Amino acid sequence: QNSFSYGTDRQKILENKIESNFSLFKKFQNNISFTLGEKENISDFFSSKNYQYNYKNFSENILIITNKTNSLSLDYSFKSKNVSEEEIDLTLHEIGVELDKEISEKSNFQSHCKYVNIEYSGSDNSILNYELMEGLSNGNNLVFGINYNNKLKNNLQINLQYSGRKSENSRIKHIGNMGITAYF
Repeated sequence: QNSFSYGTDRQKILENKIESNFSLFKKFQNNISFTLGEKENISDFFSSKNYQYNYKNFSENILIITNKTNSLSLDYSFKSKNVSEEEIDLTLHEIGVELDKEISEKSNFQSHCKYVNIEYSGSDNSILNYELMEGLSNGNNLVFGINYNNKLKNNLQINLQYSGRKSENSRIKHIGNMGITAYF
């Protein structure tokens, strides 16, 4: 629950989850999860922020550790969301790959790329639409990014990030970040 000057916003999540993890020869790891849940948002002031939906998620992750400094991760996820009051259905298929490489003891490089296909029967430009589609668009979407961390002298760490996304009917959106962290 969050209290604001205009009233309160409450969010309830009820979720049941089954997970399975196993490892083979310390080189392969497989994680599988299945989730059933219900999510509800209630706003005292903004009626457009009120929604409730049911969801089902299935995800599988295969991690391949090539050596002590490199790993490759392959992901698949299926999500189904349903708003029974408005007869809105969403299905989402996501396929991804992630590479993690330790360049040296002080630097690390990560990159990821995901293809997301969304089939959505609701209307566009609403808070519920954004919530159900997780900020993406109906149809084919591509999400990608890279991250570079380097520990410098004097307890400083630099972090460089680039991410982007592309939907069928939009141009590529680029986001870049750079941060320096000091440890005391």
